[in-house]
Amino acid sequence: MGQMIMKNTESSIEIGKTRCFGKLLCETGKRVHFLVFQEAGPSGKDGYLSIILEYGQVAWDESEAGSLAIVFHQTKVYLDELNQTPEGRAQRYSLLAHTSMEEYWGIYRKLTDIYGDPQDKAHRKEVNDLKKELSKYQTENRELSEAITGLKVDVDSMEHKIKAMTEKKLVNA
Repeated sequence: MGQMIMKNTESSIEIGKTRCFGKLLCETGKRVHFLVFQEAGPSGKDGYLSIILEYGQVAWDESEAGSLAIVFHQTKVYLDELNQTPEGRAQRYSLLAHTSMEEYWGIYRKLTDIYGDPQDKAHRKEVNDLKKELSKYQTENRELSEAITGLKVDVDSMEHKIKAMTEKKLVNA
């Protein structure tokens, strides 16, 4: 699959049209940065444009998830193709140095300044989710521990009553 580099410097892409942005570890083992914009497609139909900033890969679909899936798959296929030969690898490194995506990198940098690093946020959310789960388990553990203590008291009380009844029978016998 060929490469597609956006060269139009008078793009209709604006920061306000951004639907999501982030970093993702691709199947290739490489981390890529992406942007997703709400953008009309080739036929004028509403949809989403996804861009992989490092390699200039672009995909459009009617759904945000579909657009991302297409661009990630397209990027994987493209990188697999480039990695086949030394010339391809050189071309890949050349793309990384290319500045044609600078407008989009600028939008990405503005978004990280406004909203923070998406990777850090994802990590914080994961840590917070784990803390909530741990707290839930600690509460359940405390409740179970209290129930076990209550049962031990009941068993001790029953044993004491059985012993008392046994001794009473022996005395009366």
